[in-house]
Amino acid sequence: GSLNLTQEQTEHQIIVTAENGSTRTYRITIIKVKDTTTVEDIINKLSVKVNGNIMNHISPDTRATPLKQSILKNSPNAQVTIYNKNGSVIEGGGLIETGGSIKIIAPSGETKTFTTVVTGDTNGDGTITILDLLRVQKQILGSTTLNSVDIKGADTNGDNKVDLLDLLRVQKHILGSIKL
Repeated sequence: GSLNLTQEQTEHQIIVTAENGSTRTYRITIIKVKDTTTVEDIINKLSVKVNGNIMNHISPDTRATPLKQSILKNSPNAQVTIYNKNGSVIEGGGLIETGGSIKIIAPSGETKTFTTVVTGDTNGDGTITILDLLRVQKQILGSTTLNSVDIKGADTNGDNKVDLLDLLRVQKHILGSIKL
């Protein structure tokens, strides 16, 4: 059965009947314990990396609902809101975008907001296309300068620089020979 715990401490009796018909009563005390899960505890269970207020290594084409469900599976009392790069809440199957954000309120009461970075996404649409390839190429050639968040998206191998290897990885992803 179930027991509704309305107080911080609840006394409950369990009556157990043996095969011979004799009964025994057990008294148990149930004490509610506050959930002290922190944002860091929640993040550590995800396959992303966090550096300061940047959450990166998010896979291309990651959708809001599965990410939110993954967080809530590990911490059901958390609150999660995911925003696109324009600050609007992403609902349902919307894509996580480079330059968007995710706000997590942990059961402990701690609140943190992270800027999201999707690996290979340099234009903030959540996918990797020829436009991202061109933006990486222009960054390498010096004909454009990506902002700090887009540079993190362009750094596909996590070596903290945007170079030919990143360009090649974006190209291979577009061609389908690797998955970033």
